[in-house]
Amino acid sequence: GKCISKCEVGQYCAQGTSDSDYECVSVTQTTCTSDTNCSSKTPCCANGSCTVPTCPSGTFWAEYNPYTFGCVDSNWLFQSSGTCSNEIKGCTSNAGCDTPDEYCEIRSSTRSCSSLDIGRCTSVGTPNTVAKTEGASGSAYNGYVYSSQTKSWWESDNWCKAQGMRLVSLSDLNLSKPSDYCYGTDCKDASGNNMTTAKWKVLKDAFGSSSFWTVDSHDSCSAFGVNLGDGSVFGNLGRGGNDYYAALCK
Repeated sequence: GKCISKCEVGQYCAQGTSDSDYECVSVTQTTCTSDTNCSSKTPCCANGSCTVPTCPSGTFWAEYNPYTFGCVDSNWLFQSSGTCSNEIKGCTSNAGCDTPDEYCEIRSSTRSCSSLDIGRCTSVGTPNTVAKTEGASGSAYNGYVYSSQTKSWWESDNWCKAQGMRLVSLSDLNLSKPSDYCYGTDCKDASGNNMTTAKWKVLKDAFGSSSFWTVDSHDSCSAFGVNLGDGSVFGNLGRGGNDYYAALCK
């Protein structure tokens, strides 16, 4: 029989090979910034993804003829094209998001270094703020903020900018940029001297043992990160790849 209105959210009722053959089909998520990016199957852009419209009471979204979609009644008769609710659009930057409360979240491994996938405006949440007793180890970084959750590089960059800040640089952390990576005392401080256990401890006292993105580029498609857990600086982390680290902002 017909699936009528029994399909779950994110599904629509599709016609099979015969008039009595119908099934609930999940909507394939497609990113968008406006309705014009979407197909007739999922014509509404909301939360950065194409989805089905809202149908009037007593009707439901269905493929009532092959490749033809609309709101139909229980007799499978077309009633309307439905209504799109587009209050929340997709984003590629913080423009359009309600900063400083929101930022453009972009979490996708299909992104390239030069072409951003479409994200969505998401709550900044509550940042961790460095607030050490004046003169204590790590107090030089008072006022810096960092995220509890890991993020892509682009997402981290947007998260900092939404708060009127920027991603830290290696020099902000008293570190020099290695050619590719370095560990422990093999790393150099901002003056070109070897890092020491005591210097790494100052950073750990301020920020804990997480791994953070920096604003420094390794090449056109990747950036440097800092792992305070083992005291290392590492490059070749794809800004457009599948790498996720915490955001640290100044």
